[in-house]
Amino acid sequence: LEGFDNIWVVKPSFAARGVGIRVEASLARISSHADSTRVVQKYLEAPLLAAGRKFDCRVWLLVTSWRPLTLWFWHGCLVRRAGVPYSLAPAELRNPAVHVTNRTVQHKLA
Repeated sequence: LEGFDNIWVVKPSFAARGVGIRVEASLARISSHADSTRVVQKYLEAPLLAAGRKFDCRVWLLVTSWRPLTLWFWHGCLVRRAGVPYSLAPAELRNPAVHVTNRTVQHKLA
């Protein structure tokens, strides 16, 4: 995996709206909270950025046939970005405004 910083994303498996998402650099801290209700993923330490901030882009499509493959795309898309420039500085790892692009999270932090 890209990166050598050993950064991890910890998410509750049952929540939505960005609730409970954490970025951790300590495997000991992650394992102390280990249970079957969390998902742990390696964090991409060098993500694609827009104006120095993390973002995600969502598009919607409808599959009406697999053979032949027929897709219908909705004309709009949703782009969400973090409210703070991206950083892996230790002080910023716990700042959701840097790492979580979820609208609910960003709205609370604005």
